[in-house]
Amino acid sequence: MIDTNAILRAYLVETGTLLHTLCGTRIYIPRIPPGFDNAQAAVEAASTGSGFGIDRVHTDVIADYQMKCFGGTSDHASARAVYSALAERLHKAELQKTAHGMVSCAYQQGDTQDLFDPDTGWPFVLVSYRIRMRPV
Repeated sequence: MIDTNAILRAYLVETGTLLHTLCGTRIYIPRIPPGFDNAQAAVEAASTGSGFGIDRVHTDVIADYQMKCFGGTSDHASARAVYSALAERLHKAELQKTAHGMVSCAYQQGDTQDLFDPDTGWPFVLVSYRIRMRPV
């Protein structure tokens, strides 16, 4: 069994990236924890489905994620900055190893949307990705 959440989180929290500079380890999969107050930038990623790819030789799994990028402020500009850092990080995801597995590649699915959380009113950028992963 491959833990796609662990692989994705390990890849996204690696130091030395713009995403890490903005969010640190505040990459929450599958949900932002209770008590989060949008005072700091964060990403919430929830899997919307997964399955095996055609390449069963390498035991690849293709997982779809819906991600919310929070900027830690009351405006969308900060949330878009987090999205840009996330997009930059995922565009470089080609055969990148983590402690939990490998990110083979990632593709953004469709355009982003600037939205507000209906319960809290916090602004976020919504984006979907298809990510191909495999065990190490």
